[in-house]
Amino acid sequence: MKGYWVCIYEKILNKEKLKEYALKAKPAVENFSGKFQVRGGKNRTNEGIDSPRIVVVEFKNYNT
Repeated sequence: MKGYWVCIYEKILNKEKLKEYALKAKPAVENFSGKFQVRGGKNRTNEGIDSPRIVVVEFKNYNT
């Protein structure tokens, strides 16, 4: 069974720091055979807190 990591950002205080983090996160995720399915992009919030960014990573299995 595949595993997923879902990140829902509430705030982005420093876009430059986020870019630095993304550069480091990508090889770390790929090292565990993860694939980015969603990275940012357009979204709509129907209820709850507005999110400026959502990231979804898919892994081969839950234990990865």
